[in-house]
Amino acid sequence: MPALREGVEGRLVGNLLIELLPLGNARYCGHANISYVNYQHVNYYPTDGRGLMADRSELALQLTDAVIAAQQAIERAGNRAYKSFGLSQRAHAVMAAVDLGGPDGARPSDIASELGVSRAAATTFIQRLEAKGFVETTTDPDDDRGVRVTLTRHGLEVLLRVGQLERRLAARTIEGMPASAMARAIHVLQELKQRLQQKSLEVVR
Repeated sequence: MPALREGVEGRLVGNLLIELLPLGNARYCGHANISYVNYQHVNYYPTDGRGLMADRSELALQLTDAVIAAQQAIERAGNRAYKSFGLSQRAHAVMAAVDLGGPDGARPSDIASELGVSRAAATTFIQRLEAKGFVETTTDPDDDRGVRVTLTRHGLEVLLRVGQLERRLAARTIEGMPASAMARAIHVLQELKQRLQQKSLEVVR
């Protein structure tokens, strides 16, 4: 499989894991039949003596833990890549959100919405990136009181180089893994995401 294709599939898995994390940060106590939020990692699960999970609820616990652990590993690898360009993961996310605005630029409110933060927080991120020469702000032509944020030439170059590095890291991560295994992983994660979005985490009586 070409490296670029491997990188695309690896990044797709990574993106799915990132999307799943806020949905899957919950544990289910199958024996008590109660769902509750618990952010601590649990290493012990009852088995049937052959190393197999005792029931599907325990298997769900393992799947949730695996998703969280994989997502955290992806974050750590990403942070190393970003730091090599003088960026943090958050700074990279802000630059990517700015890039979505295209040549006309993005409004701070749009960036805040994309990141899931307040406008004040987004403005702080933008100011830090502007001080480092990654983005620039101009008056919004549609609103004299507002601004538009665009990537500088340097910012665009860095964003492109980080993207290339991400693809190389993704390709290296899944090197040797069968394409069929990657396809199954993508399918399972997509279905898990859909199920988590459909089901609310409520106490079951």
